[in-house]
Amino acid sequence: MSLAEDNPPVMERALALALLEKIRMQQQGHVDTAELFLRQIVESCPDFPDVIDALTNCLYQQAVALFQTARYAEALSALRDIQTLRPAFPELNKSLALVLYQHSLLFSNEGQMLKAELLNEEALSLQPDFPAATQLRQHIAAHSRHIRRAEPQNPEEREIMVLAQRARMDRNRDTKQIIMVCETFRARALKIARALKKAGKDVIFLYQNEPNFLITDIGFHAVPYKDAWDALRLATTFRPAAFHVFSSAIDLTAIVFVRGKPGPVIFDYQDIFPGLVPGNAWNSRGYIGDWQTQALNESDGVCCQDLQYRAAARINKWEPNKNMIWFPHYVEESLRPHPRPQDDALRLISTGYIQDPEGTLKKVEGIFRPLVEAGINIDIFVTPDKRHLTQTQVEDAHRNLLDLSNTRTQVKVHTCVPPDILQERQRDYDCGLILNVDPEIKGAPPYYTQHYFSAGLSGRVADFLTSGLVVLGTPELKMSRFIARRYGYWLDTQDVLAPGGIERLKEVVRRSKTVSSIPPSFFIDHHIHRLIRFYERIGAAVPAAMSG
Repeated sequence: MSLAEDNPPVMERALALALLEKIRMQQQGHVDTAELFLRQIVESCPDFPDVIDALTNCLYQQAVALFQTARYAEALSALRDIQTLRPAFPELNKSLALVLYQHSLLFSNEGQMLKAELLNEEALSLQPDFPAATQLRQHIAAHSRHIRRAEPQNPEEREIMVLAQRARMDRNRDTKQIIMVCETFRARALKIARALKKAGKDVIFLYQNEPNFLITDIGFHAVPYKDAWDALRLATTFRPAAFHVFSSAIDLTAIVFVRGKPGPVIFDYQDIFPGLVPGNAWNSRGYIGDWQTQALNESDGVCCQDLQYRAAARINKWEPNKNMIWFPHYVEESLRPHPRPQDDALRLISTGYIQDPEGTLKKVEGIFRPLVEAGINIDIFVTPDKRHLTQTQVEDAHRNLLDLSNTRTQVKVHTCVPPDILQERQRDYDCGLILNVDPEIKGAPPYYTQHYFSAGLSGRVADFLTSGLVVLGTPELKMSRFIARRYGYWLDTQDVLAPGGIERLKEVVRRSKTVSSIPPSFFIDHHIHRLIRFYERIGAAVPAAMSG
């Protein structure tokens, strides 16, 4: 028999006092105490609807506060209690779906995809017309498909994985040989390879995508591969001191190498680091960030071009790989500046990839028009990014840029040239413009953009500075701007385009022509032995780890 049935007047008085106490405590901010008080009454008197209503309202108030502070698990627990006590609570399904989605998104960003999928599917069962949850479902499915690509799917790939493990255990390694693995060639890998060669190392390239220059021009033995598993198969035929794997943001080869580990594997991201946001739910190719994060954390060593990896570890609160070397975009001795004409003519060079032809043209018009009107000569060296553009798009971009140059006598568009030739030619200019950097990355959350531009370092900054050029760039490139201002000259594009900006640019260029001393720390030959010692240390640790 319940207390209410035993003595109804006593219970009514207790209920009234309880509700008054609950209101007083809520007004004082003691929502948790009010909830506990009401739960005790409900346990004693489950048949009083007013008490249940008060408790569910209190729980909902709690859930809202927890949701606003991103405590999704606790908010979900409060809403599930409401679901048990009062299934018809207004907007309950909508609120539950929202919290389930946010909690699922959190798991997705942490790489816990199974938990993310379970919660997100429950959210969709409560609210089928939930666009964000539908998009997350597609992301989780894509993630699952692409992660499976990095696992052996057939007997041949499983055999390659076995061969890789056997190769790793082989201690008879050629200490002079370094294998560089590149899905896509970039100037960074070629610079490091040339410096290693000068230091007496034998460098061999494994590559997948044909570069925008002739392989025979690079001066190294280069072996093409069809896909990531073919690359790992080729790797098992070598016994180098290290495999230096370069990743250009979208890279299945890197994660296959890290999992296969045919020898000491050094991971080197040479582009944007999507792993800054694990899961990357804002990106339809979110698995890329997970691949890079795993490659960085599980490789034998990490070679960092900038501070993006450190920023990722700080943001996401995980321990970075302990075997790490900071090896930014150093330059080669051939880039030392030579005398330039002491005249008032300004010559500006812009280099970079084209991934977004329409956006590129807008930037060309927006940035170059005032410069052209001021009589500045501009040369654009564009490199079509074949990973993201069809051949038709590449040709259209070239044609549109050429149309622009035909209407401006001072603007000339050039097709891509090998990196070393381009570096040699850029010494004839006065200013270098970093063209293909946007103030925001499309679809990315604001904190991603903020940390990428703060921690990322463009390789062209050191090249331009060493050639004696004034660097023009957007103010979001904080690290690049810091380096440029410390060792040379940097101007924000928005300042150049402001009233009086062109005259200021001319004055800075005049000052830059008197600078001839480049610090030794800029040149890669000054640092390459540090990288060689890193290879040796990582290589020595691998047999010990295997035997342990």
